[in-house]
Amino acid sequence: MDQSDFDAFAVMAGEEMLKRAGEALGRRLSARGLTDLAAVSPDIQEQLYREAVMETAVHVPGVDLAMLSRVLDGIFRSDLSDAVQRLVGESGEVYDAFDFASGVDAAVLMAFFGLPVAPMERVSGAITSPLTNEIDAVVEAFATSKADLVGYSSALAPFYVLITDCQDTIAQVLKSEPKAARIADLFARDGLPLPEPLGVPFVKACWIFRRRPNDRVGGLMYLDPRDDWGSYFFFAGFVEDGEPKGAGPDGLKPISRQLLYALLRSPDAHSFVQGTPKPITPTSH
Repeated sequence: MDQSDFDAFAVMAGEEMLKRAGEALGRRLSARGLTDLAAVSPDIQEQLYREAVMETAVHVPGVDLAMLSRVLDGIFRSDLSDAVQRLVGESGEVYDAFDFASGVDAAVLMAFFGLPVAPMERVSGAITSPLTNEIDAVVEAFATSKADLVGYSSALAPFYVLITDCQDTIAQVLKSEPKAARIADLFARDGLPLPEPLGVPFVKACWIFRRRPNDRVGGLMYLDPRDDWGSYFFFAGFVEDGEPKGAGPDGLKPISRQLLYALLRSPDAHSFVQGTPKPITPTSH
């Protein structure tokens, strides 16, 4: 297990739990007459480490065992580690506020966080395989499909995302436009201040909000042709009687690059995608 792989994902599991897992791992090594993992094969290293972490996790109140299992996958899967490194490298490149994520790397990362995804056609918006968060199935789907956008269901996702090409526009819209009240309410209910004008036009930004039980929040889209006024997408929606509502005809949306990079930069990213209640909202400019 490379230290770089461990560092990339260990923060998600929690430092105290990992400390306890280290003690459990030590006991397992001692039982084999060993002092460190280097003395056994990589397969045995993975087996012992997984057993130690899961043994510890069951005694930690509130731990998300499914997410922890994904964290362990991230530690031991070189394809995921490589994907993260490539995406981090790309995140500093210039991109449009409304560019959407494409390719298997972005799909694998979102699946790692637990979000079901599928290849999506750029023109029609149709997905070419079932939504899934199983990493092997995601890799296969993107290998066999000509579609390359990363699609998901905003009606089913445990989060909402607001993206804009101009934070100053959003600052005005949220305080003055009745149709945007549903978005302003999301800031208020989490005790977050509304965005303030930066005084610099066309600075892109992204906010992520957690869905709550019984939410009925519909999406919004505003495209302004003026040179001095920004646009925004608010991807939301809900399911009623088994059908997506407030998210377009099928509830399917592409993952925005702003969302992808915001998740990459946030150590709490998995809690957004899983919908767990923690008071932090990543914002990317």
